[in-house]
Amino acid sequence: MNAPILGPTRPFRSLKAAFAVTALIAVSGCQTLSQMMPDLDGPKPPTPKRLQLQAVDHAHAVKFRTHRADLLATEADNLVRFLRVRSRAARYTIYVVPDSAPTPELAEARAETVAGYLEGHGFHTRILAPLPEQTGEVRVVVRSYTVTLPGCPDWTSEPGNTGDNVVHSNWGCANATNLGQMVADPADLAHGRQPGPADAELLSKRIQDYRKGETKPLDPEDIGTIEAQQKSGGDSQ
Repeated sequence: MNAPILGPTRPFRSLKAAFAVTALIAVSGCQTLSQMMPDLDGPKPPTPKRLQLQAVDHAHAVKFRTHRADLLATEADNLVRFLRVRSRAARYTIYVVPDSAPTPELAEARAETVAGYLEGHGFHTRILAPLPEQTGEVRVVVRSYTVTLPGCPDWTSEPGNTGDNVVHSNWGCANATNLGQMVADPADLAHGRQPGPADAELLSKRIQDYRKGETKPLDPEDIGTIEAQQKSGGDSQ
């Protein structure tokens, strides 16, 4: 008895349909419900956990006598005390902001007097444009940064509920919190640092030694106990 002609084609069609359904599920699995159906009133994806960086300015007024640009001894002492307290941050910027003064020349002279005094005490300053008002003083502003940790932990969503294909509300908390607690200088989160000077002659010699195979091996006594054990293959006993 001959087999039906249409018999072998039925499993093949079923297999194609199964592949199509699987592909549709795989594609839709990369999207959330809100992405697949924008009109659906469902849970919204949680916002990423991020650190909040804020610039903090502390100002101090240096007063001058009328039509004078010389720095009084009492004002100089007050300025130094102010800076010793406010410049404890790892990185900070000092701005010198004069008022308009009766003449532009006097405003510039006052700013240069304050900036020169600070430079003499090891404080690098930046002079800004004068303010429009006349107060008979120069403002010294110390700017530093503070970092605020995100609201963690965040257990507002159920840990086992992933049916909507969104990350858990607590996702990213550990990374953001650890970074905020470990960073020594919050200003590094705002922008990088300018690289300092390098000894080009020494660096080029190190590269030449490496290429020649003349590098000096590490002495186990010069590194930590754990590293020494790893280097020698020994144990802690």
